[in-house]
Amino acid sequence: MKCPRVVFWMILWIINSSACAADHQFKFSVPSGAIVAFEGDSLTYGVDFSKTAGTPPINGSPWPRSAVPFPEEVGRLLSARLKILNHGYPGDRSIDGITRWGPLSAALVFIVRNQ
Repeated sequence: MKCPRVVFWMILWIINSSACAADHQFKFSVPSGAIVAFEGDSLTYGVDFSKTAGTPPINGSPWPRSAVPFPEEVGRLLSARLKILNHGYPGDRSIDGITRWGPLSAALVFIVRNQ
């Protein structure tokens, strides 16, 4: 049985102050083992041009990546109770991500934008 797809828009420019963040608390639950996808641009991808040894490129992009891109760090912090998909691609706009990835069968999708 598939989990219903839940799209959770993470609007970064709304949560730009501690007062605003305190007013916008969200609680939700996702079953253990569910797929959680992060869609976005270079921030989600984890672009890192420093000389540190990062993680290998993903999603067909040649750009170097951080040793700890934040979607993977979320998975680590949750003790691998969820399967994390990093659908970040440098330069993507929201429509690009929708076109690139198509429909997802994920329990939760975060769409992250730089603003």
